[in-house]
Amino acid sequence: MSILGFEPITVVSAIYVLGFAGMMIVAFDAVSDRGQDGR
Repeated sequence: MSILGFEPITVVSAIYVLGFAGMMIVAFDAVSDRGQDGR
């Protein structure tokens, strides 16, 4: 079963990769912001 020509595993893996990248960006931004903003 494919929806709009997309395989479910492809959609799931894409969402997983995007979610992981988002978490890494948020974590890195929080660490760098905490390091720079000392007030």
